[in-house]
Amino acid sequence: MEWNRYSTGSDFERNYSYSRALHDDEWVFVSGTTGFDYATMELADDPGEQARQTLRNVAGALEECGSSLAEVYGYLLIVSDRADVPAVLDVLANAFPGKPTGTLMIAELLEERIKVELEVRARKGWRSPTS
Repeated sequence: MEWNRYSTGSDFERNYSYSRALHDDEWVFVSGTTGFDYATMELADDPGEQARQTLRNVAGALEECGSSLAEVYGYLLIVSDRADVPAVLDVLANAFPGKPTGTLMIAELLEERIKVELEVRARKGWRSPTS
């Protein structure tokens, strides 16, 4: 099995032992991804907008690796403030057509202004039994 790396070219990826995603012909692992707009490196203050941008970033990484949100079978969602959970979950409510397994954690993130981080695991060609 040969693993391929996908990178957005961010400073974080360059400076640390970190890949945005690893993939092969079957599996895709997308690292914890935040709501930065990589084109502008801006980060919205609103947790719902951060969640939307996070999903766009994750979807982009999956697409570059030959997969999609529909093939996500598991995720880890980290929200920095319990009060933001409803807004974030509203955004994610229909994000994954296959209804994957998921874990939600409340935890401090790397920077105080980051409110959402999402890690996903996908299998190319996977479809949920309910989809």
